[in-house]
Amino acid sequence: MEPIERTNYVGTTQDSLHMLPAAVNIVCPFCKRNVHFPFTWKVNFNTVSNYTVSSCPGCKGKVRFVYFGDMDEPKKLENGQLFSIPGATARIPIKGMNQNDSLPESLKRAYTSAINVYNTGEWSATATLCRKVLEGIAHTLVPDSKPNENLANRLRALPDKVDFNKPIMTIADAIRKGGNLGAHFDLEREPDQEVTTLMIDLLDYLIEYLFVLPSRIELLHDKIEHLKNSGKE
Repeated sequence: MEPIERTNYVGTTQDSLHMLPAAVNIVCPFCKRNVHFPFTWKVNFNTVSNYTVSSCPGCKGKVRFVYFGDMDEPKKLENGQLFSIPGATARIPIKGMNQNDSLPESLKRAYTSAINVYNTGEWSATATLCRKVLEGIAHTLVPDSKPNENLANRLRALPDKVDFNKPIMTIADAIRKGGNLGAHFDLEREPDQEVTTLMIDLLDYLIEYLFVLPSRIELLHDKIEHLKNSGKE
């Protein structure tokens, strides 16, 4: 059983007890395609939960969906949680990314696109998008580089802007080289699922290290300072 993010909900429907998602767009747990699952919910199953079964339009695999609502406010969709059985085991963006103000919206979109394409099983396209995300990271952190400067040179300039260590540089270079494999046609050196899974993993580590972790550290620092100052009052 796997929870489904509310951002995957498509529309809403309502019975006398609940506000429910009308459909979801998720990765099918059977064929791994990103598809649309419409719902026909059981009528007034009980006051807390509801369930339905929907078939993948591609492979016809049947997926069960269970929705648990808020006992006190069952018509508040934001208080409930939808689950799929079996789980899609789809890749999801790293936690805290969307709330991070230091990460540009264009970079968030590029990273999300890489995740979405990965979930469709398009490995070469995923590798190319990983390189695009890396270019966005380099551009964000080295904004004063020349417009036509290649990615390798921008990466070499990163230590002047960010306190890198060797493993982080190795991660960045691995994504760059893997992206090159996806961008250029070569049947003998085409990225596969294992390679692109590792590339997405490395992007997660890179974004967390450069953007998410610093903001979490700052938040913790502010909370500690607030606690210290409130104790003096």
